Amino acid sequence: MRGLHVLALIVVCSCTGAHDVSTKGRDLRSHPGVRLIEDYVSGDIAGRRLHHDLWFANAVIWEDEPAYDQYSAVRDVALTPISADSSTARVQVQYDVLGTITSTASDSLVFEASHTAQVIVFTAVLTDNGWRIAAPQQAFRVRAETLLTERRLLADSRTRLAALMR
Repeated sequence: MRGLHVLALIVVCSCTGAHDVSTKGRDLRSHPGVRLIEDYVSGDIAGRRLHHDLWFANAVIWEDEPAYDQYSAVRDVALTPISADSSTARVQVQYDVLGTITSTASDSLVFEASHTAQVIVFTAVLTDNGWRIAAPQQAFRVRAETLLTERRLLADSRTRLAALMR
């Protein structure tokens, strides 16, 4: 009986990894789920989500994007694919965050410096409608250079943000 349990364990172990794409020796960047996450992050830091770009609504599983009155100003971002298989892809995204942008009652934007590194793991899943990002649902992260061109950014905020970019 013990031999039967060992055989069952071997079969289960060999089957559970059958669909995994190993991160060793393979470039995961060509995986469609990984590419979706990379496109999402690239568009987000370019400021496309700020302008209600419809591509983003089709890239995620949630129905509505929440309204955000606060988001992050980033200097740089680094993406590292973690894993990918036939139904799920995970990518670690490290942001170099310079601070927070807040929308005021007068529709101006204010920058508050708080330089930090943020690491977030994005997950994309294969749905009946193709690959979609399942997590995390979060506020925008926009590259500082893009924010400096935003007319609503108050002058003193623009000066503080520009100084941090040097």
